[in-house]
Amino acid sequence: MARPTGSLTFSPQPHPTDVIMTHSLQTPAIEATGQAPAQVLIPQLSLQSMFWRPKYPTDSSWRMHLPVAFWLVEAQRPQRVVELGTEDGASWFAFCQALERLNPYAECLAFTAGPPDPALREHTEAQYQEFASVQQASQDEALGRLQEESVDILHVAPGVAQPIAREWARWQARLSSRGVVLISQAGPGQPGESLFQQVRDGRPHFLFEQGQGLGIVAIGSHRTETLERLLGFQSGQPGQRLIQQVFTRLGLACCASAPEIEARLSPERRSAEPPQAPSDTRIESLEQRNAELQAALQARDEALESERSTRFEETARLTELLQSAEEARDQARKSIAEREASLQELQRERARLETALTTESEKARQLAPLEQEHAALEQEHAALKRRVEETEASLRHAREEADGHRKAHETLQQDYQTLERRREEQARELEQKSQQLEALEAAGRESECQLVELQQQRDTAERAQAARDRENVALREAQDARFAELAELTRMLEEKERQLAELSARPKRLVESLSALGAGVTGRGGRRLKEDLRLVKASGLFDSDWYLHHNPDVQQSGMPGLEHFVRFGGQEGRSPGPAFDSQWYLSEYPDVADAQANPLVHYLRFGQQEDRLPKPDAWEGERHGS
Repeated sequence: MARPTGSLTFSPQPHPTDVIMTHSLQTPAIEATGQAPAQVLIPQLSLQSMFWRPKYPTDSSWRMHLPVAFWLVEAQRPQRVVELGTEDGASWFAFCQALERLNPYAECLAFTAGPPDPALREHTEAQYQEFASVQQASQDEALGRLQEESVDILHVAPGVAQPIAREWARWQARLSSRGVVLISQAGPGQPGESLFQQVRDGRPHFLFEQGQGLGIVAIGSHRTETLERLLGFQSGQPGQRLIQQVFTRLGLACCASAPEIEARLSPERRSAEPPQAPSDTRIESLEQRNAELQAALQARDEALESERSTRFEETARLTELLQSAEEARDQARKSIAEREASLQELQRERARLETALTTESEKARQLAPLEQEHAALEQEHAALKRRVEETEASLRHAREEADGHRKAHETLQQDYQTLERRREEQARELEQKSQQLEALEAAGRESECQLVELQQQRDTAERAQAARDRENVALREAQDARFAELAELTRMLEEKERQLAELSARPKRLVESLSALGAGVTGRGGRRLKEDLRLVKASGLFDSDWYLHHNPDVQQSGMPGLEHFVRFGGQEGRSPGPAFDSQWYLSEYPDVADAQANPLVHYLRFGQQEDRLPKPDAWEGERHGS
């Protein structure tokens, strides 16, 4: 798609921001800074993407920055765009929309700490699966998936500035020689301000102050001419303030119209008829009518825009001719004034000579050449007057032609306004016709949702009942094991009191007694213990060396670590290894603690199927062990 070459005032399709941009560019320039006037530099920043309408409807406050995102992608033409901390999808789908239109062979990646929003992932796969993907990854994992100097645009989304700041040196290495960083919430007092200050130090940068602020920092040394112009504006300069105003008004236009327009483009199906069952034929007819109306409106808008552009070009050409004629007239007047001054001087000299002629006849002969020169000057003066008259006649003709074009332009504007009012009336009628069908569709979706919800509630109740049954069985088995443990400990205490002198031999007797107890367990409880031992050992989550190192009392007792953990350690909140946190599991899921069940056994038998976590999960990937 070719870039536009016109000024900010025009775009391929009429847009509500046309008037805003025209008004902004007519602001007088202040040239005290020594730079080029704003009226010259601002049009040089103009790109067609600034006037795009967002395709993805959202209520996010980030909509204020959508024109900036579109503009940056067109200005920089990146090969890879990476967004960190994607949440509501406003910025993410803006980058995807821009790459789809400008460079569909590029790559767009989004990383989230937690599971991505299903709606966001589904929309990405449905619309942009050829070049875009949303991935769940910690910060270390995301860094590992990106090669150094491979990212052209890195967007730090709201809420993740602090962890990115701690690893900024590693992220900076991933940016290419054309790398640019976008930092959301970079305004004063916002969460991203400190990261923006850290990154911008000594580098070209620009801060869009609308919303919560959006900072742009050029990291690489290779920048396009358009981006270089933007970064050349310093804070407080008239041009910088004008850019802020332009993009603020463009962002407000997106906030005011884009989501609502996109949300209403599909419905075009309302009427004043009483509610009735949806008809596929009626829906197709309305959709076809909607497409025809949209095509007719687009063709009408393109024709009006073409005519308006032609009129403005003719007006600009006539204005240039008018200025040239005025310059020629001023030059001619200046030359005439000089000639008249010279003529007046000659006339004064002639008068002096004529006065002297009455007394000196000799001077009469000297006056003849002066009279001839005076006659020549008068002829030249008459010729200059004729040239001025011709120039003024041409100037009057040019003014009359310009007035005619202005009147024609005004007539065209009135016709455009009339057509625009008719389009608005048709749009309102279209909206009224689509309300009833939308209500019927909403009722059908609600009924389907209620049916699905009832089915889910039934399935959930059945799973909960089955889980409670399993937990009751495990609770009874754990209770039997606890009673056996208490009986054995009581016997050991009595034996210790009787044989205090033989304290050094206690570990060996404890092992023998516990082994005898394990060998003597029969029936359902003994089989369950053996199954638990095999289950925990096969899971790979139990680390014997780690367990004995962190529980020296178990090592001193002489009991095998695996048997101690299954019988007693798990219920006491002891962790089997670094990959499972027993104390956190019991605290996070109190129903397991109430059942006095071994947390790892519960997780392996039931917790995994119920999507329970073995330990806390965080962006930093920190481990919370016992």
